[in-house]
Order: sequence, then structure tokens, then C-alpha cells
Amino acid sequence: IAFADKHYVALAKVWYERLSSLGYTEHYIVCVDDKSYKKLSQGNYRLIQRYITNPDYAHPVVGFGRQLYSLRLQFTLEMLQNGTHLLVTDVDNIFNRYVPLAGFLEERFDV
Repeated sequence: IAFADKHYVALAKVWYERLSSLGYTEHYIVCVDDKSYKKLSQGNYRLIQRYITNPDYAHPVVGFGRQLYSLRLQFTLEMLQNGTHLLVTDVDNIFNRYVPLAGFLEERFDV
């Protein structure tokens, strides 16, 4: 999964399409605002809505940045508690090859 707001829609599309072209089939974009969801829902993307309430864009580091990372941690924790295995990345993280993630489950440690 990767998280996107209205400012990262273009990068989220590149991230998603790159993973698809490499053969990944279970990646999702978590939209943290309605504008990103509306724009991305026009395409063929798997989306999860998880909005930030009253995003503080006026303060990008101590406001919105803090809100975003709090949401990311909370959402990741909920998914893990539900038994979902996750790889959390940023939309500006570029993947260069396909690596079957199932192999990580066979290891005796967390990555």
C-alpha cells in the first residue's frame, strides 16, 4: 500500500502502474482526502478511502505531515491486527523488479 493526498495523485498513478507492469496484483492506494479519491477513482486503481479529518495544509510539517504519518501508523496497525500482511511504501518509491512477497512469509523474521 501507499498513501496519497490531492498533491500526490500523479505520483500515485505512476507508482501503481509501475507495480502493475512488474506483475504485482495486490497493491492499493490509500486516499487520505476526497480530491485524491475522486481523481483516482476515474482510473482502474484499487483504492482504500481513509480520510484525514480537517487536514492542516497550512502547516505541512507539524500539521498535515503529522496527521498523515499518524494515519499511516494507525491504518497499518489495524491491518496487521486483522491479520493482513503489508508492505507500506511511499508513492515516490520506484520498484525495478518483481519480487514474490510470499517468500517473506517463510522467513523466521520480519523485514
